[in-house]
Amino acid sequence: MSLTRLPAIRLQNFNEALLSLYHEPHDQDPVKALMNVLLQIVPHAWMSVDEISRNGIASHRAEHNRAIWWPKDHAEVLTAVAHTNPLIAVGFLPAVKLSDLCTLREFRQTAYFSDFFGSSPSLRDQAALVVKVPGGRLGFCMSHECPFSAEDILLLELLQPHFQNILNRARQYLKLPADPPLTPREREVLHWLAEGKRDAEIAAIVQAKERTVKQHVRAILHKLSVETRTAAAAAAWRARLPQGGPNFHP
Repeated sequence: MSLTRLPAIRLQNFNEALLSLYHEPHDQDPVKALMNVLLQIVPHAWMSVDEISRNGIASHRAEHNRAIWWPKDHAEVLTAVAHTNPLIAVGFLPAVKLSDLCTLREFRQTAYFSDFFGSSPSLRDQAALVVKVPGGRLGFCMSHECPFSAEDILLLELLQPHFQNILNRARQYLKLPADPPLTPREREVLHWLAEGKRDAEIAAIVQAKERTVKQHVRAILHKLSVETRTAAAAAAWRARLPQGGPNFHP
């Protein structure tokens, strides 16, 4: 973890984004919710979400915040040249920036840069946040016209375990019979409830008041249409049973 200290305004933005992330249900499109968080707290010009597996790299989604050129057949191009990007070589790191791995001149000499960003000379740096998914890794790769700062990378490091948690919960409880869907925070409470934790213990784990946890438990029981904590825990354990990999793709 970096020794960099965050300015108060960036820490406040981080906390607000995190609260929003855990409060809203996004079972149908968790990746979109995570991309929105990155958009709020780490400035960038362009972002892609790519799956890294033994079979190579597949591009699943990309969004532009600036006018950056890239090839129409970008998914195929990425598969062919991604291995020349130094970020891919360290793809198992939870958060990293390109400028820590190579110079801008070295990056511009790669096939990745020439085939993707050759017509966008303003691009100067990339940063990535990586989480585990079934069969590989999911990388949130951001590009920008200026170097990413140590503060940016610290924010990515702080976000990474929360991104991992959101995807894990979405995967485990994707088919949980809840109406309306549980929020990420409710899934977190249900997880610990299913592990046999009491409300006071859950409150300490999720850093909330015990009264708030009790409210979450009542909401969980209502949404699952069950009357007891035991029944809710049983529903959670059934949801954890392997039923094939989820589809986080658009």
